[in-house]
Amino acid sequence: LRSNALMDGERPLLKELEGELVMGAGQIEAPLISGRLSETTVLLEDLTLVSSPQELNVRTKVSATGVPLDTKHMQALLEEELLSSLIEELGLRGTVDVEQGSLDLRVDQDGGREVHFGGDLTLTDMALEAGLPVVVQSARAHVYDLVLEDGQLRGWGRIENLYGDCFGSELGPASALVSYVGGVLSVEDFSGSFERGEIRPLDQDSEPLSAVRGRPALRIELRPPFAYQASLAVEDVDASRWINGISSDSVTSTGTLSVKAELDGNLSSLVDTRARGTIHLERSRLWAIPLFRELLREFGLDYTVMFDEVHFRFDLADEVISMEGLEVRSPLLKLVGEGSLDMMGRLNHDLEVHYSIVDRITPFRRLFYMIQNVFVSVSIRGDLSRPVVRLNNGLLSVFSGEPEPGLNLPLPGLSPLPPRF
Repeated sequence: LRSNALMDGERPLLKELEGELVMGAGQIEAPLISGRLSETTVLLEDLTLVSSPQELNVRTKVSATGVPLDTKHMQALLEEELLSSLIEELGLRGTVDVEQGSLDLRVDQDGGREVHFGGDLTLTDMALEAGLPVVVQSARAHVYDLVLEDGQLRGWGRIENLYGDCFGSELGPASALVSYVGGVLSVEDFSGSFERGEIRPLDQDSEPLSAVRGRPALRIELRPPFAYQASLAVEDVDASRWINGISSDSVTSTGTLSVKAELDGNLSSLVDTRARGTIHLERSRLWAIPLFRELLREFGLDYTVMFDEVHFRFDLADEVISMEGLEVRSPLLKLVGEGSLDMMGRLNHDLEVHYSIVDRITPFRRLFYMIQNVFVSVSIRGDLSRPVVRLNNGLLSVFSGEPEPGLNLPLPGLSPLPPRF
């Protein structure tokens, strides 16, 4: 072969083919053929071609380095609609090294084609905006079987030693089982290290080889409107970076965070996302968050207070996050209640005040709180940047209405707190 091309109709699959073919014993063999897939060199080793009246079979080893995940390199493998969704809508990018791959091609007498690929890959600087914002800095992948039949793609494989970030936090090493069938991408058994904690499937008891699978970490249709479901749990992660998103000082805001969440929605209309789950924050200092700073000030407390626990159940629907079973506990007092947070950041919470010393006196606890809640409770209004915390004292609070703060103009970005705080 010299400057030949392997064609798919009028479209070249591989061009600039170079190598030697040996014919004999009813088959054609080639120890090494080099070619180009767009601008990337591809090597075919130990190629064997066997032809019969019924079908043509080609088997070869394949390797390539630095294959970009772009339109020019993948248009020979994927149908146009899927390729457009991946590149233009979901922002697929990155490079792949094919290290030890095997390729089998079968063409029958009616022109039907079936291609099988399997082998080891290295993924670098890869990202796909598909429900879970995961950016892969590096990962190893083993493709068990990737099949292209009658223009339709399906396959499955496993990713190991994945390092990158998820939700802007450090991820890795992590692993996952990935499959693609009928236009649906599924990620199962997604587990590993995450921001000094752990990320795992929501169904922890789901065994990799079990006949009854748990919920996948992610399931997304790779066609508009890109409907997806996600189910994940993160445990004992360092919450500093996450709190920094709503805090003016990441140094004084610390804690250990655990979240269990299920999401259901589509990427074309994120405001319609439904979600539910639990949030549990432990051993946290939250003075730098405006809401907690105002809350502590109402009780005459300062930045030294550490919250033992902050936990609640949440449900996101119709652009409102409802919080139930809300409990904020410190060594001195405990606030319990419920509330809501809308997409504009507006707060609407009502809390009862409990005291740690009273909670230890079981016979009088209920009577004490029945009397106290008539006189003392906490209302939280306003928004996340400008919360209004009201400590309702005395019987006059029962008969007086509370002001409803209206919408305010957005505030500029928060600056770090001075050292004296």
